[in-house]
Amino acid sequence: MDSRRGSVFEAEDGRVAIRFVRLFPHPPEKVWRAITDPGQLSAWFPAVVELARRT
Repeated sequence: MDSRRGSVFEAEDGRVAIRFVRLFPHPPEKVWRAITDPGQLSAWFPAVVELARRT
């Protein structure tokens, strides 16, 4: 892990994956709602996001 940037570079199934690690001063449930609930996501993220969201 690159602690300066909070990212991890690794290979998965023959492909390179980049995982960004962020620490937030909120409970995990609140953070999860902020990134999975379209109403909350649109309040802070500047673009429309269409993802397959899963736990």
